[in-house]
Amino acid sequence: YFLSPKTTLGVIIPARLSQEHSANPTTSSLTGKTGELDSTILANNASRYTFKNGSINLNYTHQYDSLGKNLSFDASYLRYNNLSDENFHNTTYDADGTTGSFQNIIANRPTNVSIYAIKSDYALPLVHKLKLSAGAKASSVNTDNEANYFNVNGPDTTVNLDNTDHFIYRENIQAGYISLNKDLKRFSWQIGFRGEHTDVSGHQLGNLRSKDSAFVQHYFNLFPTAYFSYKIDC
Repeated sequence: YFLSPKTTLGVIIPARLSQEHSANPTTSSLTGKTGELDSTILANNASRYTFKNGSINLNYTHQYDSLGKNLSFDASYLRYNNLSDENFHNTTYDADGTTGSFQNIIANRPTNVSIYAIKSDYALPLVHKLKLSAGAKASSVNTDNEANYFNVNGPDTTVNLDNTDHFIYRENIQAGYISLNKDLKRFSWQIGFRGEHTDVSGHQLGNLRSKDSAFVQHYFNLFPTAYFSYKIDC
């Protein structure tokens, strides 16, 4: 939407809702050293995936003049919800066809991700074809991953502690940059730097077989940049 000839306001709202189903029966033959059949494994696996993803973006741009002075602003929120339901049926047969063992495992694996981001950029033309650019950005990512596995034995269902897992991750970044560049007919250069402060935390939830574990990190990085270029004739 054009608020004025020099000011634009925009909204973007993409979304996705879908489901996928798959069945993957597989037969594997195991042989001995001399090539004789030892056993056969029949794996009859099926999966169902559900994806619910959506986001919203608000953006604003203002052109102060025709020389390139402008200000832009963006704010975004993204949400991902993915769910996986799986069934694993594995049957082992001896060489004579006798059933050796049977394994039935079901899995439920939800993933939830939330992303927040906000940024602003400013460009200011200076004298002698110099251009100053500056900006700032803040973002936050929250991820929750679960992997729930269960052993099925007739009517009884028990938690499969070897494969069950739950991990929570958080990441926050605050960043800013400033740069100065100049473009001539053949020669151009740019110098500047970007700084980022990051806060990260992770939590691995335990169960009856494994203990909780967690970590927290805080760090700052500075990235200087400089480049020069010259256009030659082809």
